[in-house]
Amino acid sequence: MSDKEVTVCEPEIGEWDSFVANDESTANLFHSSMWMSLFDNPEASGVPRIIAFRHNDQIIGGVTYLLKSLKRALIPLLSSYSGIVYDKHFATDVVTEFLNWAKESKFSEIILCIPDSSLNIELLKNQGFTCEKRQTYIVDVSESVESLWAKLDNSKKRQIRKAERSNITISFESPNEDEAFALFENTFLKHGENCPITQSLFRSVLNHTNAQFHCAYKDTQLMGFVISHLYKKVAYYTVASASEEAKHLGIPSLLVWQTLCHYAKREDADTFDFMGANIPSIAKFKEGFSPTLKNYYIIKKSDTCIKLSKTALALARRLRLWK
Repeated sequence: MSDKEVTVCEPEIGEWDSFVANDESTANLFHSSMWMSLFDNPEASGVPRIIAFRHNDQIIGGVTYLLKSLKRALIPLLSSYSGIVYDKHFATDVVTEFLNWAKESKFSEIILCIPDSSLNIELLKNQGFTCEKRQTYIVDVSESVESLWAKLDNSKKRQIRKAERSNITISFESPNEDEAFALFENTFLKHGENCPITQSLFRSVLNHTNAQFHCAYKDTQLMGFVISHLYKKVAYYTVASASEEAKHLGIPSLLVWQTLCHYAKREDADTFDFMGANIPSIAKFKEGFSPTLKNYYIIKKSDTCIKLSKTALALARRLRLWK
């Protein structure tokens, strides 16, 4: 394919979503315009962008990203797999066009995802990108509930049974926004960290069309929740949180189990994606559900100025000159 045969544009939303929904594309929930629209608000600290590559008047691939200050193209929050997407028949062509577009755009920093681990990434490496292989856990929910239960490890089964005996109620309705966000935010605050998302973005996730809720209550108190989203037969473990008391009662395990059962009973779902297996403590919790590993890539590139500024900032902090 020659360079003249490919054009770069901002696509019409309907056309882009048709491409994303096509089974021949590597796209997922996080490439859809509906998901990207979650970040189209002043609190997103960036501008959501969708760029398409066309060949013979058809979209063959594109890029979804959040444009931030200093002309940085980054993965939006809660969107682990957002980044480069392509028709499976045009993988190399799309990567080539992406490299041309990235060079012309003169980004100071690029951090994006390639969800398809079968891609030959040598082209990217040759142009100065670092390509980090990441992993996620997936569960085959096309199996019966009985089959899924049989595969759970014994400790996970004990946690689920313990939670079932703890007099909690499971609700499939959206939780109260303030209560749910406070529970989610506290997960970070107790470790001395700031919550990575705003309540406005959290609200948008709650209100997303495809959101599925599994919430645990003790009397009227929200103990924990799992929010998942189904797209192209894949259910994504998008946001979850639980109180310390809930963890002692095994409630997080019960909520995930209830979520798996929900999708196992649906004909329009065949995979549950845990959205990551890269943090040891969290990965250990997910391992109990007997998932399989799936690879994907995170690609990164920074110009010299960005690298130097980060180095200087780190040095300044060490010298206590920066507060």
